[in-house]
Amino acid sequence: MKLVTSLLAVAALATGTGVFAQEAAIRKALTERIPQLQNIEEISATPMKGLYEVRMGTDVFYTDAGATT
Repeated sequence: MKLVTSLLAVAALATGTGVFAQEAAIRKALTERIPQLQNIEEISATPMKGLYEVRMGTDVFYTDAGATT
């Protein structure tokens, strides 16, 4: 039982780390491409795979994982 708990904990940690890394990569790509986007408050994955919501104050827009759209 301890092994299962440990494996689940490692899987959760790895998944969470991947999400933060993806958000950081999107933030970096957006601010490099559009310097006016320095005030990004939140980037979160949407239910649609590969689509991310970017929030800046009351403004919301969407981008893909590579911040190309």
